[in-house]
Amino acid sequence: MTKPLSIGELEWYRNKILAQEDEGKTRVYVCMTGCRAYGAAEFKTALEDEIKGQGLSGQVEVRATGCHGLCAKAPVISVEPLGVQYQEVVPEDAAEIVASTLKQNRLLDRLVYQDAQSGKPIHYRSQIPFYKRQVRRVLANCGRIDPTSVEHYIAAGGYQAIVKAYNEAAAWSTKNPQAAAEILAPTLKMSVPDVMKQLKTEARYDVSEYNIEEQLLRYSGFMYEVGLIKRMPKKLSDFAMPELVKAGH
Repeated sequence: MTKPLSIGELEWYRNKILAQEDEGKTRVYVCMTGCRAYGAAEFKTALEDEIKGQGLSGQVEVRATGCHGLCAKAPVISVEPLGVQYQEVVPEDAAEIVASTLKQNRLLDRLVYQDAQSGKPIHYRSQIPFYKRQVRRVLANCGRIDPTSVEHYIAAGGYQAIVKAYNEAAAWSTKNPQAAAEILAPTLKMSVPDVMKQLKTEARYDVSEYNIEEQLLRYSGFMYEVGLIKRMPKKLSDFAMPELVKAGH
């Protein structure tokens, strides 16, 4: 029998995803937010077609991402692990990008940032003045992961806040059952003794053995009752949706 995914195994799954990623694999990150208005989607399609046509299928990943930041130069893409940024790309550039950069690591001066003072090309994103002094925190993964991929989200640390909250809540409730029962009783519409009895029952189970999806959905009613979420989720991925969580939580 296959053991269901537990909270402890969520971390294992995250590490598994990371281990399967080939850090040396070439990836092209294509901004698909504001850059769409300047033809990013058409460029991405043309690039994928060229990669296939020039025999690089399976060797290069084209990843749709959030904003890269330098919207004035849209559409913007980055090529990793080279660290190169190309800007104002159009579908007609795809063939040369594949033939030169992806196949030969040859950089294209005409597509990179030009220094405002010297006019010299700056090939690497880390050297572009706009990015050079930035330290991204909240937006650290923006432009790096596909926001429609739950695997990318998990690999980047998704759901870890939920896991931490459950573990800390379980540990605190075990150590302070009376206080926990007094807090929960009004919301659960139960007496303090009945909540105490329920907490003792739950305390017999190690939270790391929980099936995360089953338990999160099971307790989503409680989360809705106490005002932590605005609507009832139907599946695990719903917990990643910002509109689910009420402001201030």
